[in-house]
Amino acid sequence: MKKHPAFTRSAILTILVVMFISACRPAATPTPIIKTILITATFPPPTATQPPTPTSSPTPSPTPTPDLAATQAYSAGQSELQKLYEAGYITTKEWGFFALQPDVNLTRKASDSPWFNLDASPSNDFILRTDLTWAGSANSPNYSGCGFAFHIQPNGDAYLMYLSTNGYVTTSYSQGAQWNNMGRAHFGNGRESGKVNLTLIAKEHTFTVLVDDKLVKTYTGFPDRLTSGGQAYMIASTKEDSQGIQCGFGDTSLWANPVYLIGFFDPLQPGGG
Repeated sequence: MKKHPAFTRSAILTILVVMFISACRPAATPTPIIKTILITATFPPPTATQPPTPTSSPTPSPTPTPDLAATQAYSAGQSELQKLYEAGYITTKEWGFFALQPDVNLTRKASDSPWFNLDASPSNDFILRTDLTWAGSANSPNYSGCGFAFHIQPNGDAYLMYLSTNGYVTTSYSQGAQWNNMGRAHFGNGRESGKVNLTLIAKEHTFTVLVDDKLVKTYTGFPDRLTSGGQAYMIASTKEDSQGIQCGFGDTSLWANPVYLIGFFDPLQPGGG
């Protein structure tokens, strides 16, 4: 059989071109699978918009007005305490301060109760300070006078310290119905009426008396009894003062260390016998 070389070459070339084109044609893109998910939601019907409820601003409470008298009393008390500290009469300034009645005026005849309770019971360490005035009814100064009772016991035992119109400070203690003198000291000229500043400092069983900030006398009490108790204004009236003696206690201050008080200071109650 006779061959046709030209035909054969042409056929082969045609087949190769076709194959090349077929090979170069991009593969058919696969059809994507689409999955549809139906989401349902329930929406509430629209509501009418309500106007905002007006809110009322609270009425501010009035600012408390400082107690001017109490503030002044405290400032004065701190100043007095500082003086006692600097003078060496006390060794600490850590005292509780209490302002008592600004003015107390008492009159006593010989047959009346000798003291008027403050109902204050600090520890055995305390300071009492007052502007003391007196007016007797006798013709001449005597042992009538004004001062403090302190460390008062339920049975009436106590210490008494007072200034008499004849110019002496007297301190005594009671044991049962018996009063015992612990000594006197001169503080000034005797006079039927007068005014001084009186300070009593009780530290453990030692009692210091100052008149117009000057040391008059220091007393030593019992270490094991009468170590604490109530306080009181005290009036001593002799028979010479037939109409009694008037005592005024002004701007009285009490310091206690540690702070321990029972009761209040008003009204005054008679006490003692």
